[in-house]
Amino acid sequence: MGKYIFGTLALISFILVFPSYETVFCVVSVISVIVFNRLYCNIVFNSFRIKRYIESVKIFNGDSTFVGVVIENSSIFPMVAWVYDYTSMELSFKQKESFFVFLLPKSSKIIKYKVVGSKRGDHHLGPTLVEFKDIFMNTFLSKEYDTVDFITVFPNILPHPDIDKSILQPYGEIKNRLPIFEDLTKIQGIRDYRYGDEIRKINWKISARHGKLYVNYYNYSVSSGSVVVLNLYHQDYDMKYSDFYEEFSIELATTLVFELHTYHQEVGILTNGEVRRKSSIKGGTIIENPLGFFEVPVLGGNTHVSSIFELLARVYPQNKVTFFGMLKNMSISLPWGSAIIVITPNLDEESKLMLYDISAKGHEVFVYNVHPNKNIGFASSRSIRIYNTLKVESSAQIERVI
Repeated sequence: MGKYIFGTLALISFILVFPSYETVFCVVSVISVIVFNRLYCNIVFNSFRIKRYIESVKIFNGDSTFVGVVIENSSIFPMVAWVYDYTSMELSFKQKESFFVFLLPKSSKIIKYKVVGSKRGDHHLGPTLVEFKDIFMNTFLSKEYDTVDFITVFPNILPHPDIDKSILQPYGEIKNRLPIFEDLTKIQGIRDYRYGDEIRKINWKISARHGKLYVNYYNYSVSSGSVVVLNLYHQDYDMKYSDFYEEFSIELATTLVFELHTYHQEVGILTNGEVRRKSSIKGGTIIENPLGFFEVPVLGGNTHVSSIFELLARVYPQNKVTFFGMLKNMSISLPWGSAIIVITPNLDEESKLMLYDISAKGHEVFVYNVHPNKNIGFASSRSIRIYNTLKVESSAQIERVI
């Protein structure tokens, strides 16, 4: 403000020294431009609005989405500015996108760019810095706007060519009060095609060989949900690069939940990991499970599975609740015949006894061992199946323990 006053006084002094018509006109013109520029700056700044734009607030690791800001100029003058939008490094290595903006009077514009989820979790967008330009294209004001919002990046879904489909708990094509149906993983035999048989049951290879239609028929199974039990007790991960295997366990849980959902199965999850929701860009978090473990009931549907993915995006290892302590306090309802899918690097004797007890009550138990150097030993049991797992080149290798 002082430079404007000083300039005005200098011009008035110049008029007094050189009181000609041309001089007066020139000085008045300069003063008018300065006053108009000041008025323009105030109007444009007060007429500016900005808000966050996110195409999708939930993406999988490695997927991309478009984000940015929506800016509005409600004044009668055009607006010129530089816009700098900040992001988390997990969404963009640049961490700052810059745009030169010319906005017509009474108009708005979406400024957007692409980000990629490179790490699971909640990652911030914003704040946004705007440098306003006056009619001389000088920056007359820089202001930072609170446009902070978060994108949730789900964990990886790992390719798994060696997975045993039967572990996904029987899946079929109908629902009724007595949830018994043909399990499509267990072919019992073939028979002649009958009117009304589903086309997808036709065994095309054998039909082509014999010149007539044959269909597969299957063993019957009980349709129940599955519970994924994810052990994130940090002390159980007593191996080199423990953080790598903890992340692998979370990715494996995500993969199995996705597989169950793909085959239209209801699924729940139980974990003793700490669930953290990010609340600020400076690392502030809200702990969503202060008791030390988290349960999601057995349900179906896209919304339910998305909520499980969000949980898995925000869960982290902890040292408070052991695996046995989590099992002992489990309150998820387990209908007869439902499957328990355990992901863990270690099982103590108490936990093994509890899993035997669960299997004795009519549940199949599947244990995925994620420890690269130790095997999880169980006495022979047809209700408990053990798998050793490894992550190799971004895929899960799964091997049944005989």
